[in-house]
Amino acid sequence: MIDDNAIVNATILDPGFNILQLQQAYLTPSTRTSIAPRIDFAINPNNTLVARYNYFRLSNLNSGIGDLTLPSRGITADSTEHTLQLTETAVLNAKSINETRLQFIKRDSGKVGDGTQPAISVLGAFNGGGAQVGNNWSNEDRWELHNVTSIAHGTHAFKFGGRIRQVTYDESSPRNFGGTFTFAGNAAAGIVSIEQYRQTLIGLQQGLTMAEIRALGGGPTQFTIAAGNPLAGVRQWDAGIFAQDDWRLRPNLTISLGIRYEIQNNISDWSNLAPRIGIAWAPGTRGGRTGKTVVRGGFGMFYDRIDSDLTLDATRFNGVNQQQLIIPNPDFFSVIPPFSQLSGTSGAQTVYRLDPTIRAPYMMQSAVSLERQLPWNSTITATYTNTRALHLLRTVNIGGLATVNGNLYQYESTGRMNQNQLMFNYNNRFSRKLTLFAYYVLNKANSDTDGVTTFPADPFDYRTEYGRAFNDIRHRFVLGGNILAPWGVRLNPFIIANSGSPFNITVGRDLNNDSVFTDRPAFAQPGQPGAIETRFGWFNPTPGPNDLIIPRNYGDGPGAVTVNLRVSRTFGFGGVRTNNRPAGMGGKK
Repeated sequence: MIDDNAIVNATILDPGFNILQLQQAYLTPSTRTSIAPRIDFAINPNNTLVARYNYFRLSNLNSGIGDLTLPSRGITADSTEHTLQLTETAVLNAKSINETRLQFIKRDSGKVGDGTQPAISVLGAFNGGGAQVGNNWSNEDRWELHNVTSIAHGTHAFKFGGRIRQVTYDESSPRNFGGTFTFAGNAAAGIVSIEQYRQTLIGLQQGLTMAEIRALGGGPTQFTIAAGNPLAGVRQWDAGIFAQDDWRLRPNLTISLGIRYEIQNNISDWSNLAPRIGIAWAPGTRGGRTGKTVVRGGFGMFYDRIDSDLTLDATRFNGVNQQQLIIPNPDFFSVIPPFSQLSGTSGAQTVYRLDPTIRAPYMMQSAVSLERQLPWNSTITATYTNTRALHLLRTVNIGGLATVNGNLYQYESTGRMNQNQLMFNYNNRFSRKLTLFAYYVLNKANSDTDGVTTFPADPFDYRTEYGRAFNDIRHRFVLGGNILAPWGVRLNPFIIANSGSPFNITVGRDLNNDSVFTDRPAFAQPGQPGAIETRFGWFNPTPGPNDLIIPRNYGDGPGAVTVNLRVSRTFGFGGVRTNNRPAGMGGKK
């Protein structure tokens, strides 16, 4: 049972419509229950069966509260998971082993939040109103089957096998059935989002029409709502086969060759062939003694699967099963007209779909490392890795290109990423009482998407999206150890330090009318009319067609240092049990 707290740091209005800062902690308790028995059974001298079962239940109260999100958006969430794992190991002969693994997971979850009141999102100030999850439940069944055979033959170690898995997912999600009002500010009137919201409430209290409120700089920027059948389901499977050979060409030289092939349903991509190669060389090996230096290198391709959640969204928001509307500059607030009236007037239907040409994302990774044994039982390793990823996922509103009356959100695999990392690892076992380890990573990563939730600022031009990736944390350092103190007390210090994470700087408004608030400002000269000075430079929040837009993830967050210390002591009880018996005491040998 964990009595956690969430810190809300938001800008709100008091009952007199005065702007004030809310900084307060709210309880967000959670309860976790886990039961995990295991049985090992020797069927016969050559076959062993291991069975594991895990029961896990998690309950959260006031989930989702924190930062700009107010307590009215709190959610009560419960989830239960049953996991059954069976592993059968068969010794086929002196050089061959076969292992079969079967796993079945059943997850049931539910979320309850206030869906009777519309949500209110005042960008950069607060998120209030109803939680907009309604009475949400989901049932998920997953099973997975592995079979792997290992064979030792001379200087070769062969391994081959495959995997098949399937997920069945059913969900009832009345998400956003109560609607969401967004206030993004009014640049033309020089009014920020919280003032826009304030003017709206004052105008409604005075009995003004929405047209009159907008003349004063108020009125919501956008309204979204969903309706229809909350039920949706998906069935998805994927499979993969592989083969590899670790060939010990010489006592100090090993070459590894491998290949893997993967497929899945719900997409038309069938070309997921992944070759891999590796080498390990110990140049100082002499007379059966392993050298103190080891050089390793390798290259491989690795695929990601298209998640079943994307297929589920495309099924739910196909324009028939469930409808979603986006209404810019609505002429109403708080009191929402019937959905049929909204869809028949200015409402823009929103449809989700998978790109017909979508492909499984993959990355090509190369690595080389140098490991060296040092005096005093220590080892240092330097590793350089280069990663190039293609067909990464993003979401794009292509409504202007499609024959759809409204917004067409398409899941695409058109992204790319390039990453270079230099890593240093140090391990030292000074004595039985003192062990230390440390590693440092110098990292640089650029991409034009940070995943499927990323929307480009310009849906028709991805060239301006290439910039720092979300994982472009330049420096990371970790130091840890194991210290045996007097009286059997064990100390485990653990220190983590890293530089800041990048974040996207946006203007908080939809400048290109694609219903997405991802538009970024342009660079500006100091003192330029309309420009804003920030700690990252001067920006123009209303860029023109010839202005230079700032790169994605241009901001840099603060660094962090975390210090942990675990103190433990093991206590034994009961007598010492031995199997030593004097001769002649009986028993079988």
